[in-house]
Amino acid sequence: MGYLPLFLTFGGFILLFVMVVSSTFNNKKKRLLLLAEQALLVMNKIDNSITVQNSGNLQFVEQVIKSFQEKKDSLLSSNADTTEKSLIPTMKNLKMAKAGYNQLLAEKPYSFIGKLMGHQPLT
Repeated sequence: MGYLPLFLTFGGFILLFVMVVSSTFNNKKKRLLLLAEQALLVMNKIDNSITVQNSGNLQFVEQVIKSFQEKKDSLLSSNADTTEKSLIPTMKNLKMAKAGYNQLLAEKPYSFIGKLMGHQPLT
């Protein structure tokens, strides 16, 4: 037998690690998209002039954050109560999730798998 069981065990460990990390990245992406969609719904309730198309990728998250930063003052002035109770916490959660995704993608063993699977950091 020799070293064959050792190599098979090590290969299985690497395969499982890659699968778990890839699943983690996909779950974080889904959470980012869900939070961005929630934030966009609240922004549209306050101001109907916000037009961001949900493309289903991470560019949508960046567009929602950018539109919030551009319209923040008008959203606060038009309906401060709804903005402070639902939009501000949702945007904070979105920004924290974005930072967590970028931080995980920057850490060493995860960055290799992220590059291998084609995950890109958010700006």
